[in-house]
Amino acid sequence: MEQRLGKIKAVIYDFDDLMVNSHPLHIKSWQPVLARYGKNILDFPKEREKNTIGKRGIEVSEELINYFNIDTTPKEFYEEKVSIIIELFKKELQLMPGLKHSLEIFKQNNFRMAIGSSGSMDYINVGLNKFDIKDYFEVFVSAKDVTKGKPDPEPYLVAANKLGLRPEECLVLEDAEKGIESAKAAGCK
Repeated sequence: MEQRLGKIKAVIYDFDDLMVNSHPLHIKSWQPVLARYGKNILDFPKEREKNTIGKRGIEVSEELINYFNIDTTPKEFYEEKVSIIIELFKKELQLMPGLKHSLEIFKQNNFRMAIGSSGSMDYINVGLNKFDIKDYFEVFVSAKDVTKGKPDPEPYLVAANKLGLRPEECLVLEDAEKGIESAKAAGCK
């Protein structure tokens, strides 16, 4: 495997919807927050929803607040959502098929591993601990480590830097267009 990947020394995994099936739970967690303001997540246009994938939660909060014209701060709005998603993750979160197998393959072939996410480390930790996979990773990048979410290259640049590697030495595994744009803009494979 090392021959085929050439100068690649590390693999950076996206978290949401690559490692875990989280998108339905994110949608589910926004609903009670919006309901407090008499709004329904189902009224948020699908095209706008698609545009939020890969963004930091605070940025999604800003979009929802602006779209629904809600009188609150993005921070308060997002913090309420995080407490709900953590409970949903504990009860309903599922691993994506093949994840553990991929982790084992990269580990057996001595690749370093990191997570590069725009999500909250609070809920990422719930997923990692629930499925006992945290020890595979030496570096974690979450919303607290970046000022811009994907498609900005910052999440992957920060991950490569924390690994002490050049971006071109990192292979990124992504599921979303914005994440792919982010990885390419960072110079990762």
